[in-house]
Amino acid sequence: MMTTHDTKPRTVAIVARGGHESELAALTDVGDFDVVRIEPPHRAYSNIRRAAPDAVIVCLEFDDAECMQVLSMLKLDGATSQIPVITYLADHTAPVPVAIN
Repeated sequence: MMTTHDTKPRTVAIVARGGHESELAALTDVGDFDVVRIEPPHRAYSNIRRAAPDAVIVCLEFDDAECMQVLSMLKLDGATSQIPVITYLADHTAPVPVAIN
């Protein structure tokens, strides 16, 4: 919920490949956040950096090298390293939270 001293809406960026519609449906119901959907590898990192979200949710699979690269870049860049990142491991039935940092 936004308080009276908030000057801009909070934003969450969701990075997920097509085919994860069920995960996205659950993840996009985040309340008072503006949601930015980003599908890798279409410049996912630069789109996240440009959006400057308050949090990033990454839905990935075990063998998803592009999402792993995005996670690494987010942590290595001083401009994005302080953004909280929530990662979900997609198992094609339901997301399983694997890390919050």
